[in-house]
Amino acid sequence: MRPALLVLILFLGCISTPDETESNATMQEPVAVAGVGDYVVGEYSLHDYDLFLMKERFEEVLGDGEVLPGIEEALIGMKVGESKEVELPPEKAFGLRNASLLHWEPRAFTLPKKINLSWEEFREAFGSAPEEGAAFERGWLRMRVIKVGQSHVLLEREPLYSKVNITGGVIQITQNATHINYFFTPKLNLTVIDAKGEFVTYRDANATHVLVDRNHPLAGRSLSAEVKLLKLVKKEELEKMRISWREDISEAIREAVGTDRVVLVYFYSRDCEGCAAMEEAFQDARLRLLADDLIFVRLDLEREANLAARYGVARAPAIVILNSSGETLAKLEDELSAQEIKQTLRELGVIF
Repeated sequence: MRPALLVLILFLGCISTPDETESNATMQEPVAVAGVGDYVVGEYSLHDYDLFLMKERFEEVLGDGEVLPGIEEALIGMKVGESKEVELPPEKAFGLRNASLLHWEPRAFTLPKKINLSWEEFREAFGSAPEEGAAFERGWLRMRVIKVGQSHVLLEREPLYSKVNITGGVIQITQNATHINYFFTPKLNLTVIDAKGEFVTYRDANATHVLVDRNHPLAGRSLSAEVKLLKLVKKEELEKMRISWREDISEAIREAVGTDRVVLVYFYSRDCEGCAAMEEAFQDARLRLLADDLIFVRLDLEREANLAARYGVARAPAIVILNSSGETLAKLEDELSAQEIKQTLRELGVIF
């Protein structure tokens, strides 16, 4: 056979017919891409020109608005493992600066030394019945019971310190016969996070007031971002996931021994103010996705009072996390978000 003819035969043998090509393409599974309503895990890094600002990991149901608007827009249509660089104008990053969030606040404030609490308020604050002469420390104060009445308790407060250094500055503390006086000296142009979890920057101060800026420190700035999608659960699959609640803690621990999983025990009650929000938190995708990783137990605090006492639970809502041996790893009280619950599990090394 001539060499030229041999080459031609080999060449023709490498060419697929149209039907074969279409058949192979049809057999390939379509690659999933992110869309609104899907659960996504990813990370992004922010830059201001060439200056690196931050890197952050996130998880959310796409469209819930828990990450920057420009990041959410970039995620739509992305595949797992894909990275993308995007420009973020202020409106799609941390917003425009808002002049109404810049205002003067007093540097000084006072508290009366004596305070009246109802018996219910006292028990809620201190966890016990009031007794005259009993003393408690709360924050920067010592509180002493000076009179117990039929319905109210009279307490007297005294400062524990004359000066307290906090992240945003220094607080000087003085007292007279009737009041405790606080005077704040801020660290100017230092951004801190206040008790509400909001950014605060002290811009200026005079003898009586401090200029407080509650805008995000990156408000008004155009930024660039690199976004990467790490995990994707499609909306249709997410909707099928549910937490399977157990009602027997002993049975749950026996199951945990065999599977080396931890047990999350949720205590609720019928008159619990925060329980509705907790029920909503357990519907969050971040916790529903853990249905196979944890064993969930839901118990009525009133019906299971002895069991609650064993774990030191006095009120609902509360969560107790147990290892597979039934030992307590953590106790969480009061209303919590799905993010807070998951963060605790991550800190315990239960999830990663």
